[in-house]
Amino acid sequence: MKFSSIFAVVFAAAAAVSATPTPTTNAKRMAVGLPPLPPARRSPAEARTLPSASPVPK
Repeated sequence: MKFSSIFAVVFAAAAAVSATPTPTTNAKRMAVGLPPLPPARRSPAEARTLPSASPVPK
């Protein structure tokens, strides 16, 4: 009983680790015929909607 429960926990942990997706590059995706991924948004949406503080040169 104890061995089977330890085995089940170790098996579940190994399955969870192996099930995590590995990130692929857009080059690898295009090589297999998939479309590229969208750009990563690294800033909050509110920061993108505010105008620039510096004036635009003319």
